[in-house]
Amino acid sequence: MPEKDEKSIEDVMVDSIAIGKVRDLVSDIAEVGLDSILDSGLLKDFPLIGIIAKTVGAAFAIRDRIFAKKVLSFLAQLDDIPQHKKQEFVDSLKDAKERRKVGETLILLIDRLDDIGKAEILGRLFSAHIEQKISYDDFRRLSTIVSRVFIQDLQVLLEIHMRSKKGQLTDKGSYLHDELSAIGLLERPSALLLESAADRLTEYADKLVEYALNERLEENDDAKFDN
Repeated sequence: MPEKDEKSIEDVMVDSIAIGKVRDLVSDIAEVGLDSILDSGLLKDFPLIGIIAKTVGAAFAIRDRIFAKKVLSFLAQLDDIPQHKKQEFVDSLKDAKERRKVGETLILLIDRLDDIGKAEILGRLFSAHIEQKISYDDFRRLSTIVSRVFIQDLQVLLEIHMRSKKGQLTDKGSYLHDELSAIGLLERPSALLLESAADRLTEYADKLVEYALNERLEENDDAKFDN
């Protein structure tokens, strides 16, 4: 348990939302590794990582290091939000119970992710929530979907999105489409419908593409969808 004057890890998670220039630190980690960053003291402005390191001491296990990377990757996606907007969001959580609940939820969501790339996606979704583009309930629902999806299947989702924009039909026989449908990202036509009926992105899939996967859309070569 935290000492009397020491903030809980949930409160520190909320405070970390307002920290800026995280993306530069993530780039440094990619270049020199997390061990060097921890030893250098560059994480002094990130109390959450400090709490993790203090809790586990010298035995900063692989799981703890990966969690630290996921947290930083999540926070890095908030760098593009004006500082005053992030601080206003943090300040809006005036009720201690609500503040702790939000911090706890973020920690649980980030901890169960199985890919650093998913932490980036969650960060973009939370950024959309801070900017009031999606509700908190939508953020939580989309975060749960992201935690369940195999990250490479999101490329298939983008392909379906691109083909749909061009009026092209998709391969409805793909088992990957079944997987995307099972987690709420794709609507599949009934077998009774005409053969021309196409798979469609759900409301939540549209939000995921717009607010979290749009950067990947820019990286795609449109020619690959012209088959």
